[in-house]
Order: sequence, then structure tokens, then C-alpha cells
Amino acid sequence: MCPSSVVRRLERRKRVADEIMDGLQGRPFRWGDGTYSAKRPLLEELGVTLVTETRLRKIGRALKRGVRPVGSIYFPAPIQRHADVYVLECQTKPEGA
Repeated sequence: MCPSSVVRRLERRKRVADEIMDGLQGRPFRWGDGTYSAKRPLLEELGVTLVTETRLRKIGRALKRGVRPVGSIYFPAPIQRHADVYVLECQTKPEGA
């Protein structure tokens, strides 16, 4: 693998990480379904899981007090709308805790 391809791969991860950090600092992103699908593997590599409030309830977690969404993602059928997303690893807690 040539150095330029490694640099491109690292830059892609950095851009995604920067978007998440911006969201955590109050500058949320807005992604379409295609953008999210393309970035999901990079998020997994970074250890970041984006979840909606509906998903949190299903997995028995709740939002920590005062957190704001890091962004919104368009979800196709069946809901066909943008939904706010949160970082599971740092913006949530076990339900009831």
C-alpha cells in the first residue's frame, strides 16, 4: 500500500471523528441515509455508536441529563424522516441509573 492511500484512509477517519467531536461541542451534523451508510464502517472502527432515543429505549438505556444530539440522520422507510442521534458510549447511561 502506498503512503498516499494510507494518508487518504486516515484523513477519512479524521473527518468523521471531527464531525462527531463538533456534534459533542454543540455543532450537530445532518447526514442523509447514503452518507450514514458510507460512514458507518468508519464509526465502527473508531468505536462510536450513534443511536436514536427509540433505539435507546429498546436496549434499556437512557440519555444522561442535559445532553444534546450530536446530529441527525435521515432514516428511510418505514419512518422516512431525520431523527436526532446520540453517542451511545458517552451520552447514555443504563435506564434507571
